[in-house]
Amino acid sequence: MRTPIRLRRSLFLLPLLMGAAAAQAAISSPYCDVGERLVRAGSFTEGATLLSTCLATPELAAPDRRYVLLLRASAYFNLHENALALLDQEAAFAIAAPSTVAEYINYGSYLRRVARFEESLQALRGAEALAKQKQQVGMMVLFNLGWTLLELKRYDEAIDAFTQGIAHQPDFPFSYWRRALAYEALGREGEARADIAAAARFLLTGSTKFPEDASVAALRVKVRQYGLDQQYVF
Repeated sequence: MRTPIRLRRSLFLLPLLMGAAAAQAAISSPYCDVGERLVRAGSFTEGATLLSTCLATPELAAPDRRYVLLLRASAYFNLHENALALLDQEAAFAIAAPSTVAEYINYGSYLRRVARFEESLQALRGAEALAKQKQQVGMMVLFNLGWTLLELKRYDEAIDAFTQGIAHQPDFPFSYWRRALAYEALGREGEARADIAAAARFLLTGSTKFPEDASVAALRVKVRQYGLDQQYVF
């Protein structure tokens, strides 16, 4: 299990790719290996079940246990088993503190899902600080930071974070969508409408194809609200 975790879906929001720390030793148990493959393939229920069996293995070394906990946390998160996801993430961090940008981002996302917004912000500030240290600040850090700031009603800061994220990845539609929500909260309807149009355009023409989910549905509602549904049909 030396390959970083690659999460296929994240929250209700978007298909993301997030890495996580790799284990320091190979795990021979088939429950661990098959469970990991199932989670990577999107079979979260079956994968979590096998990873639970893997974690019951007495000889599982601490680095491997930490890796499996992080992986099972991602499965629980995708299953909306939010309390279990947090328990696993925090159990992994009890073995060793977060050491990658992605671990901080995942933790911040899990905390945001259960409305622990201040703690989510703290985790995402950790992601931002580590990313700056490693010169790896990118859209994913800034998008998640902006999202949590939006939930905290810190709208100007959220707009700044989303704007910085857009500079790193201009064709990511959901940065525009969430920035539009911040603009709306500040009564800046013109800028919100422009962002909704940009979000719809990049959803339709961007290099990444997004599946139908709650975030796409929410964007569609905004497109209709701003009278853009004849121009952008999805």
